[in-house]
Amino acid sequence: MPTIRTIRPTDLVPLISFFRDGSHREVTARLWPEVWETSSTRVVWSLLSRLVTSPGDSQSWLCLNNGGVSSLGIARPRAGRLVWDVVNLFVAQGDRRSAVDLLERLAVEAARKGVRRLFISTPHEDEVGRIAKQAGFVNYTSETLYSCPLPAVPIERELVKPRPRLRQDTHALFRLYNMAVPCRVRGAEAMTLDEWLSLERGSRLWAPSLGGSRQHFVWEDSSGLTGWLQLSFSAKSQHVELLNHPSHKDDVEQRVLYALSQISPRAPVYFTVREYQPEIASVLQRLGATGLADYRVYARELTVRVPSRALVPAGA
Repeated sequence: MPTIRTIRPTDLVPLISFFRDGSHREVTARLWPEVWETSSTRVVWSLLSRLVTSPGDSQSWLCLNNGGVSSLGIARPRAGRLVWDVVNLFVAQGDRRSAVDLLERLAVEAARKGVRRLFISTPHEDEVGRIAKQAGFVNYTSETLYSCPLPAVPIERELVKPRPRLRQDTHALFRLYNMAVPCRVRGAEAMTLDEWLSLERGSRLWAPSLGGSRQHFVWEDSSGLTGWLQLSFSAKSQHVELLNHPSHKDDVEQRVLYALSQISPRAPVYFTVREYQPEIASVLQRLGATGLADYRVYARELTVRVPSRALVPAGA
């Protein structure tokens, strides 16, 4: 019978053999900032280094069958620890069952640690999608990663500039999220404020700072916040995410232009757009952006929601 367990430093040799024989495939999509990484051996060395230096920042499991590795899964918590992402899932060709079993085991482990949701993103392929579905995941949205050219000429018109996000913006941003994101997506991602805060990627919840690898900005008017912008930076590229209030569709182009005006010309720029953001996709395409990859985003609910109870008069 196959054995599923956490990874150990002594698994280095069978893991390298698993990647080198060329018979494996990657189920998970390569999201920013690792969209162009191609070395599977890099995953092994990165994994083992985390086991030594930061053993608590990820969950790494493998499935052993007939003395060899048949699948490898790595899950990482987001800020707040209420949700995990399956960031890497590799499986031997023709052995879909071991990948399903591994996802099931990750879900059990996550639930045991109080995690409410497990997320996984895959390419638009029916085969890998079936693996996620058989493990209890539901496809709740899709997204496209664009490569964005910076404006070839200086932007001449006046752009409405956002301000930096502040601590007191938290509840207003959650309201913006509820207005700008469809109900099916909110149901899969975050229904409460603490769940929404936990969607922040990284090891810590958002807090104001002068530097860091992520910068948050907001637009507002007399009715409240109307837009949110996140600029992220890695060693080799930059990434943009934008959330726009549905009543401010006419402002999308200038907000995209503002985001691109804040990016360094020395590194590639990527922009993630979800299927319910056609206005942003349209602006990017007019600006010459190229769609590089389409992803399906899945979630597995690990908790059961119970309606709040209240005292009511007892029947006579």
